[in-house]
Amino acid sequence: LLHHPDMAKLAWNDQSWFYSQVFASIFRVTGFQCGIPRLVTFVIVGCLLFAFPRLMPQNTGWPHLIFAWLFFWCWPAMPQLAVSAMLEMPAIGLAIIAAALLTALAA
Repeated sequence: LLHHPDMAKLAWNDQSWFYSQVFASIFRVTGFQCGIPRLVTFVIVGCLLFAFPRLMPQNTGWPHLIFAWLFFWCWPAMPQLAVSAMLEMPAIGLAIIAAALLTALAA
């Protein structure tokens, strides 16, 4: 998509084309840097972790929040997914962040 966008229909891509096109447009400005999509995923995961307190029941303390964070990181693939350039963590993270924002608006 970066060098030959007209040939995109010939390429196999298991990621969303929109996601790929967003990063191709970023790469047009910055040049190809594999760290950029990884950094975006890492920032979204960080925001997801900060959204946890908003999604937990009221009057839960720090031990509950720490346990939720530990439970999140206990899945064996989570550390690798948190810094990968794949779409799964940004999609899940943005959905959970949106749910946290909706609860903030409903309150």
